[in-house]
Amino acid sequence: MTTTVSAPIAPLRLDPLIALLQRYVPPVIPALPGRRNHLRGGVLVPLLDDGRPSCLMTVRALHLRQHAGEVCFPGGRPEAADADLAATALRETAEELGLRCPPPVGRLAEMPLYTSDWRICPFVSVLPEARWSPDPAEVHAVLQVDLGALLRLPATEGVRWPLPPGYPVDHIFSPIFAVPDEAGVERLIYGGTAHALYELLQLLARAHRQPMPPELARGWAWTPAGPVRTDPPAP
Repeated sequence: MTTTVSAPIAPLRLDPLIALLQRYVPPVIPALPGRRNHLRGGVLVPLLDDGRPSCLMTVRALHLRQHAGEVCFPGGRPEAADADLAATALRETAEELGLRCPPPVGRLAEMPLYTSDWRICPFVSVLPEARWSPDPAEVHAVLQVDLGALLRLPATEGVRWPLPPGYPVDHIFSPIFAVPDEAGVERLIYGGTAHALYELLQLLARAHRQPMPPELARGWAWTPAGPVRTDPPAP
């Protein structure tokens, strides 16, 4: 009997991704059903390459009135002194993580949020070193998300949402990622943040001419507090 062994995924590097981001034109995503999504906030996707390409994300402080404990990219609302949304993203990252990041190398699609009229505008920057000092007033924990590990998953799990007539597609796949924080606690990434992360993964796979894990729309139930797992993770 012959045993088939799948080919290993080649080591991933940031250089091809950066080159792709510099010429990438993100798609335009319309407002979600029942929303205007006309308010825009700037967020930063800080990339690291300390032997394994990764990105930094934060767990919002648990005492915050809105979205406490949720995983997101550093960022927020623009202030009058911000030259543009990229400046907003850089300023907020400095305030939340104590990181002075270089100018962005590219951007991802503006992601409308289902829970409000906001949309996040992600800018991608490459950190020169992996050293940060989170502000406990805003950040409960920091995630260093291994991008290669997400591409090696047997499937990308999520939920499938139907869309009303008039949209280019009849449904949208909304990914959900479960990743550990610095203390090993599993954190869920979902919503607009997960869509931005998924777009980044698609670009990383494209830059290396590698396939994406198949989409698996099962195993999760949606509740007012966010997604809850109903089935074991995909084998």
